[in-house]
Amino acid sequence: PMRRGARLRMAGLGALGFVETSYLTIQKIAFGGAPALCGTQGCQEVLSGPFSHVGPVPLTLPGALAYLSIIALALAPLVVPAPEEGDHPLEGVTKVGLFVVSTSMATFSTYLMGVLGFVIGSPCPYCILSAFCSFTLAALSWRGSLLPLQRALKAGAAAAAFTFAATVPMYMTARAETVNLAANPASAYKMGDAARGARQQLAAEEVSDDAAAALELLENAEIDAALKEKRAPKVLTTSGKREMKIAGKLREKGAKFYGAYWCGHCYEQKRRLGAEAMKSVQYFECAKDGQNSQAKICREKGVPGYPTWEIDGELHPGEKSLAELEELLGMM
Repeated sequence: PMRRGARLRMAGLGALGFVETSYLTIQKIAFGGAPALCGTQGCQEVLSGPFSHVGPVPLTLPGALAYLSIIALALAPLVVPAPEEGDHPLEGVTKVGLFVVSTSMATFSTYLMGVLGFVIGSPCPYCILSAFCSFTLAALSWRGSLLPLQRALKAGAAAAAFTFAATVPMYMTARAETVNLAANPASAYKMGDAARGARQQLAAEEVSDDAAAALELLENAEIDAALKEKRAPKVLTTSGKREMKIAGKLREKGAKFYGAYWCGHCYEQKRRLGAEAMKSVQYFECAKDGQNSQAKICREKGVPGYPTWEIDGELHPGEKSLAELEELLGMM
């Protein structure tokens, strides 16, 4: 039988992977993209771009289900009462199940790491953590499954071949979507939170449809130009009285704003405050390839992700609402 310790280790890794992929799935479904603390371009593209989903289903959802199945298969013989004599009736089937599922997960992680390294060319901490869990689970399963060698090789080859075959159409579809987005980079940049935030702001201000459409066209043109020039796009929204009060307090406290030119969350944060207010904010470009890059300062500060506010010497990562900024500034 598979050792109890091996099963518990697999269940623990499965729980870690399940928590991570469940969090990313909720973030994707509820907020439309990668977490605000996801501070690399690779992270943003893998979790928000064409490689993040199959149709309407985020890839993190089947990942979460796979990790959940690992937990169930690993713990089943330990929690279900066993007969007084002989092997546990669930021992054999769960060993095969763990072997097949973990091998499939490792194969899929190999595909994702290939996309990350050779297509996107930028690291993604969440993806690397998930790959570590998948590869370790496969290693534990191969080591502890105690399946006959010939049977193990056949089962492993079948699982890997099936998973690899499934990745081919997924890759082709994602590449086609990437080509389409490349023809209109503004649409890719404003996916998720930025686009939704713009619609909410426009609706709140009761801007006419014609004015909203005009603003959308201007912003798209500005974003296209900014991405090509690798600079942060200019903010075209107007600041109100509340935003200007916040800007005054930010200036008074010497607040700093850390972001990246390709970061949609950063752009939405700036839009929320408006052009006039953002003139009072000291902005640091953290992308290595960005215009006037200050990546060294960002590293020295230990900026965890984009956007990040520095207020009174403390770092506050993530996109903030006006109320949250007011609270951080002691205006409430």
